[in-house]
Amino acid sequence: MKPIYRLSLKDKIKILHSLFPEEIPKYISYLKNCAVETIDDSEEIARGWGNNVIQHGYWTFLADRTFDCLRRYGDSFNHCGKLFAKRLFKDRVCLFTLHTLMQYVETEDCPPKFALAVRLLIEL
Repeated sequence: MKPIYRLSLKDKIKILHSLFPEEIPKYISYLKNCAVETIDDSEEIARGWGNNVIQHGYWTFLADRTFDCLRRYGDSFNHCGKLFAKRLFKDRVCLFTLHTLMQYVETEDCPPKFALAVRLLIEL
């Protein structure tokens, strides 16, 4: 196995999926809720968006792409780490999914061990 600092994001996510398969459905539920909120509350979010690196319209586009992906693959993400990593943590959509993953680990719903693993794998 490669050292952590040499692993791609996709590889790190596959490892996370294999270590914590029971936590993936909870994160996916959180991700889906974030995507729906971003899409549904787009106008309200736009008013408070301010000066960000990513424009609000693009952020909403990423949320929409994420939601489409979640709808298309459904429960398959819970069982297949390769699919989970490839579809949700690759290309442009990973900006939204990675952001929500880092938000999820800050919530009370996230188990401490899962949060620690995410920080170890992602922040290195």
